[in-house]
Amino acid sequence: MDKPVEVKKLCVVVSCLNNATTLEKTLNSLVAQDCDKSLYDVLITDNNSTDNTREIIKSFDFKYVFFDTNVSFGNDWNRAFELAEGYKYITNLHADDTIDTDHLSLLINTIGDFDICFPAL
Repeated sequence: MDKPVEVKKLCVVVSCLNNATTLEKTLNSLVAQDCDKSLYDVLITDNNSTDNTREIIKSFDFKYVFFDTNVSFGNDWNRAFELAEGYKYITNLHADDTIDTDHLSLLINTIGDFDICFPAL
């Protein structure tokens, strides 16, 4: 019998557009999370930034996708959801926000095995 495929519980999507002044602090708050890194991934989307947002993104060990044109926030989110297929939960963090080091562990433990959940970061 085949071993079941392990599905990561959570995908945190960070959408960017010219967020160079705030993004590093945001991404560092994700790096500093105290929960098991195997429980979540970070997916960063860049909506054709013209500042050094992309260089900052590349300096972190997160998944990312760069759009060649400004596809708008809604289309950016739709594409992020397509790319995050296979995760049990998907949530977002704005590129100018930070979270406490225990935020994702609390979120993952709270959502437990619910089929549908709408957490806000």
